Amino acid sequence: MNISFLTSEYPSPHCGGVERVTVCLRNALELEGHTVFLVSKYSKADLNSKEERYATLPASGYKEETISFMEDFIKQNQITIIVNSSHHLDIYNLLAILKNRCHFVWITAIHNDPSHILKVISDKRESSEISNSFSSWLLKPTYHLIDIIKYHKRKKYLSSHYKDIYEHSDAIVLLSERLKKDFLKFVGEDKCGKLYGIGNPVSINADFNRCKEKVVIFVGRMEAEAKRPD
Repeated sequence: MNISFLTSEYPSPHCGGVERVTVCLRNALELEGHTVFLVSKYSKADLNSKEERYATLPASGYKEETISFMEDFIKQNQITIIVNSSHHLDIYNLLAILKNRCHFVWITAIHNDPSHILKVISDKRESSEISNSFSSWLLKPTYHLIDIIKYHKRKKYLSSHYKDIYEHSDAIVLLSERLKKDFLKFVGEDKCGKLYGIGNPVSINADFNRCKEKVVIFVGRMEAEAKRPD
């Protein structure tokens, strides 16, 4: 089959999470005999290095120029499956338009906890970010109200967005089986037919049996909302 991965950043084995995983999956699929193309919203930093079967979107957003480019790309390369690994809304809208013009299987890969932008609000409320000073104590009800409003606005957005994704995608890949429950809270408990839990591949080789002690290493930016190192 001819498969295309669509990402925001340039896929690379040397940086990022989605970028590294995309290259890892590409290499594995090609070993299985598939032809894999990479398309990214942003170009690579080293323009002198040429990646085989790689393309960059001509413009951001879903302008007619970008739509025509992707439509030609899909038809000329006989793409049968597109894996969308980007969380950018304009990429989603682009694929929704293309779905009405071309025939391909659309797989959406969600590379984080579906409800992470809600959980960070709950974390903040439970933490001790607000000091115990008298003025802060008086303002606590206001902070609490702001968090409640923010929580419900985000929940409404996620529910609408995930319902659209579920409707248009042929399959949705989450990082684990456990995350299905979180996703279904937004789209409805009965909508589980398109959901799959597939963990990210490990891109390093190591003999873990030689370790003398169990060590957990966190690699990533210390950002509570997206990475949740806590």
